[in-house]
Amino acid sequence: MALKRFDVSDIDDAISDAEKEAQQRQDAERADKLADAIGTFIEKSPVVVNAMKEIAQSLMPGKFSSQVNAAMKRSAGEAAELFKARVKPTVEKMETYGNRIPIPSIVVYITIISLLWLFAFLALVIYANTYIRSDQLTDIIGFIMVCWVATVVLTIYLSRKFKW
Repeated sequence: MALKRFDVSDIDDAISDAEKEAQQRQDAERADKLADAIGTFIEKSPVVVNAMKEIAQSLMPGKFSSQVNAAMKRSAGEAAELFKARVKPTVEKMETYGNRIPIPSIVVYITIISLLWLFAFLALVIYANTYIRSDQLTDIIGFIMVCWVATVVLTIYLSRKFKW
């Protein structure tokens, strides 16, 4: 039995013809869809054109600029009022700041130390009046004064050395 030969080029031609036919069908379907879309646009175009005319009439240059002018004036006035309301307290604080007298930190330290020694003195005087004789009261006063002076001098020295 003899083998029958197949021609491969015939099969390739058949496949390419089938692909061409499928491509032509797809192109025809696309053309139909495009024709339908164009038909729909032509049917609805008067409605779209009329809507655009109405919008264009409301945006006439004179009307539009007067509407924008009024809105800008209104918003600018509101912005100015808001600005004044928020800035006014700050300006008042700055004006009263000029009336203040700055107190150096050394003065604050000495005042605190003096108050602490005064409380200690008060406690010792109360103790002296109940348990110690009155003639020792002058010794307590002298001791408190010496301690207070020494503490103030030490505070001044340390604040200048370490620049508190």
